[in-house]
This record gives sequence, structure tokens and C-alpha cells, in this order.
Amino acid sequence: RTRPCLLYQIKRCTGPCVQLISPEAYAADVMHAEALLRGETQELLQALEARMMAHSDKLEFEQAAELRNQMQALSRVLHQQAIETADDKDVDILAVRVQGGRACVNLAMVRGGRHLGDRPYFPVHVEDAAGVFAQESDEETPPGAPPVRPVEALVLEAFIGQHYIGVPVPPLLVTSVPVDKALLAALTEQSGLRVSAIHQPREQRRAWLDMAQKNADLQLARLLAEEGSQQARTRALAEALDLPPEDLDQLTIECFDISHTAGESTQASCVVFHHHKMQSSEYRRYKIEGITGGDDYAAMRQVLERRYGKIAEALHEQGDAEALTRAARMPDLVLVDGGKGQVAMAREVFEKLGLNLSLIVGVEKG
Repeated sequence: RTRPCLLYQIKRCTGPCVQLISPEAYAADVMHAEALLRGETQELLQALEARMMAHSDKLEFEQAAELRNQMQALSRVLHQQAIETADDKDVDILAVRVQGGRACVNLAMVRGGRHLGDRPYFPVHVEDAAGVFAQESDEETPPGAPPVRPVEALVLEAFIGQHYIGVPVPPLLVTSVPVDKALLAALTEQSGLRVSAIHQPREQRRAWLDMAQKNADLQLARLLAEEGSQQARTRALAEALDLPPEDLDQLTIECFDISHTAGESTQASCVVFHHHKMQSSEYRRYKIEGITGGDDYAAMRQVLERRYGKIAEALHEQGDAEALTRAARMPDLVLVDGGKGQVAMAREVFEKLGLNLSLIVGVEKG
């Protein structure tokens, strides 16, 4: 770059890309950012205040005013967080909620004695934990054996065991359900510091846990509502197209779209939809070559032949659609971006490959 961007003009950036700040001053900014993330907010404010007074003593009022504004902005951010406590420096608060086959673990972090906010996580394979719980519940508990542990405890322990593999663990965990001592011992051995957990806290810790539990309830309710809406849309689509209503969870749709830049660099995208949502891990992009620039029909023909040619070949050889893996199986529905022309092109390809023509639907603007 030869000149700074808009962020520099509105004083949101110091312009390091065009050397408008010295390496030493930039390193100081980075150091201050690290201090903020570590929770060393009082030390940071004191350092900014000392710099502001130094500029003021030198009659450099413009620089002093900038530092004053930084301190005010930082104070506003800190004011939005929970009140400081002198007792707890580093604590993680974990609340779990399980409902409708789904789970939410809400993780709230306290660093440097300050509540930094929380984040919801939605573990998968909750049915495995529910299955273990059901099996333990059905078995007769011998005298003196430990009580059957609820599914919430199994979900939370699985989350803790995975989450802290690559994340530093604080010395104290406040949890909504009891945590196995063996797990705490493993965390202690991994981190090199003694890790303890409490599930019936008092005073400030109780307020933190109540906040985390409430947020877990809200986030899980939101997720279940969204999934219910997605399932309703899938049912509506199946009804509109007279698709079999059984097992709509497995209804698989593949959607194709052609894009290019002024007729050049043509690409085709394939988005896969099943279990009522887009599956980002199965997204595919195809580079289209050997066609006339801007010929969307030829591009659609090429991507459909590349996508379904091998599947058609496998179907003809094996003759058993169920034996194929999901990645090599025909979807229940193919959506192509375009009207009658693109649908006709898709029909030609499917007819050539010997595939079911009734799977194709065109989606036209308007």
C-alpha cells in the first residue's frame, strides 16, 4: 500500500501497513492488547493515564486527548462487564442443559477477577450419553454402588474432556452438575496445576452459575425453535413436490449454481442439504473448463456429468443403491439454478446417464 485505508482516517487504526507508526509504538499497542485480554485492566488504565499526563506536561494536548478518549472507551467496555471480585482471579463457569435430544453447554469465563462474557456450545452425539444413562438406569444397582449419573453429567464431562485439550484450564471450575474426580485428576496432570470443581457455589459464584444456566436454557430453546422451523420447511417442500413423507431427516437435496466473472473463470457450486440444514463439510466447487465463456448451459452439463457420472456407473455395475456410501449415492432431489432451459439440460444429462428424471427441479428468479 502507498496510503492508509479508511480505518486510519477515522482513527480506528494507526496505519502500520504504510509505516505511520514506529515499530516500538506498535509493539506497545500489541502489549496493551495482550494485557487487556489477560484481564490486567487496572494496570493498563494506569499506564494510559501516565502517558496522558506526560503528554499534558509537554503541552502535547492533542496526543493527551487521544489517550483520554482511549481510556474513556476502555472504561465503557469494562463497565458493561460484571463487577470485579477480589477473591476469584481465573474461573470457568459451565452450565449444561439437555432437552429434545439436543444439549447446550454454556461456558462463562472469569479472567483476572473480571467476568468476560460467555459462549454457548452444542455438543453432538447426545443420544450416546442418553443411551448410556438409560442402560445404567435399567440395570439393577447393587448395594454400595455409586448412583446412576444423569445424562447432563455425562454430556458435561465429555465436553470438558475435549474442550481443555487445547485450551488452558483455570484452577477452578464452577459446574451445574457434579464432575467426576478422575476427570479433574486428568486435567491436573495435563495442566500442571491443581484443578478443582464445585457444583453448589455461593454468593458471587452462585450468581455467575445462575446466569450461565439461564443462558444455556435460552440458547437451547432458540436452537430447538430454529430446528423446528427447518423441519417445517422440509415438510412443506416434500408436500409441494409429492415426495414420500417418511424419514424426512434423511431427505437429501443437492443444489447447483453456475457463476463467472464477465464470462471468464466459470465455476459451479454444489450445496448439499440433509437433516434439515446445509452441510458445509459436503460443499463442492467445480472449475469449469473447455466451454465458451458465459455458456451457462454447457457449464451445467459439465458439472452434472462430473458429479453423477461415476454414481451412475456404480449403480449400473452394482445395481444396489443402498450399498453405495452417502457420498456416492444419488440425492432425493436435484435443484438447478435456472428455468426450463437449465432443467432441459439436466434432463439430457440424466437421460444419457440412465438416471431418474423425476429428481430434477428448476428454481427460477421470480
